[in-house]
Amino acid sequence: MQVNSVTSAGSAAVGEAQVGRDTFLQLLAAQLRYQDPLKPLDNSEFMVQLAQFSALEQMQAVRVGVDLVREGLEGLLWLQAVELLGKEVAWQGGSGHVERVSWTTDGVSLQIGGHEVPLVAVTAIGLTD
Repeated sequence: MQVNSVTSAGSAAVGEAQVGRDTFLQLLAAQLRYQDPLKPLDNSEFMVQLAQFSALEQMQAVRVGVDLVREGLEGLLWLQAVELLGKEVAWQGGSGHVERVSWTTDGVSLQIGGHEVPLVAVTAIGLTD
């Protein structure tokens, strides 16, 4: 399940970057094609546009990287929680055996003796009897 999310997020961001790159290059080509031959495009303006485009591409790449890392961490938390099934854990409100693992809007939570406990609230893990 997480792998599909990571793949689709990465593909969507790459697709957005491709559209942005194509649009920029089309605008640049049109600008060069229709410029006044007596007043050619100033080199400094051209360099500023290229620098801005390069910075935008780098920011998009960073965003994709951050999204992939975040989704990867969520997947690791899920795996960690699944490994706790059947094990005894303790949290500030008590202790018990993990009966079920679920994914909520708040993150991964564990069902322990009728209590819904966030994974991050677990303070100790023991072996099953």
